[in-house]
Amino acid sequence: MIEAIGPRWAKALFATAETFDGVFAEKIGLVQYAVEDAAGLDAMMTRLTDLSLAAAPGAVNDAKALVRYVAGHKIDDSLAKETARRIAARRSSAEGKEGLAAFLEKRKPEWNS
Repeated sequence: MIEAIGPRWAKALFATAETFDGVFAEKIGLVQYAVEDAAGLDAMMTRLTDLSLAAAPGAVNDAKALVRYVAGHKIDDSLAKETARRIAARRSSAEGKEGLAAFLEKRKPEWNS
């Protein structure tokens, strides 16, 4: 929880035991989205499902790994080079080539057909 909301909000909430709703949870970064009702939940689930299915699975996995890596390192030239290396490797992969070809050919990539 502290990683999601940061130490300032964590200290305030721990000290006060304040309860909160989904809108507040979204405001402080504990959740990505808050919806008003069941219809909003259905719409959000559809939207996120569509986005997830459109994304290249290997690229999503590598992006998550990159975030974990970057979060634990100082931002410097070494980190920039490692980030560039990882992105280049992903772009030159079969999945990356398929994604670029699909984009240029204005078609859905094979993972989203």
